[in-house]
Amino acid sequence: MRFKEHSDVTIAAAFFQELMEVGSSKELAKAPPCCWSPIPPPELRGEPFEDLSTNGGFVSFYISSSHIEGKKLDKTVWNLLNFYAYVKHHIKCTRGFIQRKMRKRLESLVEVLHTANKEEDKHTAKPQENAGCKKMRTMVRLSKSRILKPGCADFTRKMRQIRFRIKIHGFGRFHRRWLTIPKFSSSKGYTKLE
Repeated sequence: MRFKEHSDVTIAAAFFQELMEVGSSKELAKAPPCCWSPIPPPELRGEPFEDLSTNGGFVSFYISSSHIEGKKLDKTVWNLLNFYAYVKHHIKCTRGFIQRKMRKRLESLVEVLHTANKEEDKHTAKPQENAGCKKMRTMVRLSKSRILKPGCADFTRKMRQIRFRIKIHGFGRFHRRWLTIPKFSSSKGYTKLE
């Protein structure tokens, strides 16, 4: 079988492997067994190389006399002739399903980003006019680290939201170690330059 796109080859290979597994089950023992291989089967040895060049592999059905008795012959021939169209239809439907799932996932991620932006806007409320003086008095009384701490907490929260969408248990210590701001201390101390 030959396919135009590499993604079609991947989907077809998965489909053929699944078809082989299902065909070998007890429930479908009466169906013709299917065999798929990426290399040519032994029956095709001696054929020209140009006829054997394919990217989808080779599919073989073993048809016995019970599959072609009476009215079964027409149905068997019809199914074998339309097998390639059936595989192409299956690949097209599978690709559409994968694309729908990817679009849905993208929409959910975009929605998460929009809700995070809305929450951020709620947290940054507009200050009141009379609160300016009161806020200034409290800022004078507070130390610099206490003033900067809420801003750093918001920054680390945003970084965690952006970088760690997938939560893995046990990696909390790596999160803390990775997102902490390093403290620089000098053993010599600082000297004033004149």
